Amino acid sequence: MAALFAFSILRTVSYFVICSRSSVALFNRIFSSLMQAPISFFDRTPIGVILNRVSRDLGIVDDVLPPTAYSALTILGNSAAVFLLISILNYVVVFPFLGLMVLIYFANRFYVDTARKLKHLEAVARSPLFSQMASTLNGLATIRSYRKEGLFVERFAAVQDRHTATYFTFISASRMYGIFLEAICVVYVYTLILVLNLKLTDYSGAIIGLTISQSLQLTNIFNYGKHL
Repeated sequence: MAALFAFSILRTVSYFVICSRSSVALFNRIFSSLMQAPISFFDRTPIGVILNRVSRDLGIVDDVLPPTAYSALTILGNSAAVFLLISILNYVVVFPFLGLMVLIYFANRFYVDTARKLKHLEAVARSPLFSQMASTLNGLATIRSYRKEGLFVERFAAVQDRHTATYFTFISASRMYGIFLEAICVVYVYTLILVLNLKLTDYSGAIIGLTISQSLQLTNIFNYGKHL
């Protein structure tokens, strides 16, 4: 237990130290590139795109990516350990598990490709928000002098609606993927129980109970992993 505690602390601290150093190096590289960029780059690139890259996108890399990758690695290790345990106790669970993995593999291929494109659309639709806000704040005196506040409010609402539509589509696809994972996990558990009932006399009650409980834990891990 002492070795496990020490290894867990070392793993966590070293992982986030590496992530922190990588984040600092990435920010320094981006900032240095912006400082050395020619004026023509700022003429061609909207200010909203630049703000989006150095604020929202970099914030996701700093705040979301490290804990998500850490949880994904933890889930992968836990899933492998649970599968190894129940396979040793009862080899019958291997066959339903292989079917489950095949379904998850094809569903994941379809979802990841779709989610990547939707996330790209969401990022593209987010840049006009920054551009519209920056241009409005810079020209606020002129807007008020011509009494065009309502026009710029409508423009901002329009770009915000486009961004919200793409973001809602991405969230809907993620939830649909989660529902599909839960459905096939339920089918997996019922198939496993059916297989165990067919060979009920070959295994003790303790092995059957441990197999079912660990299989339920495996499906819970998958259900948690879909939110990453």
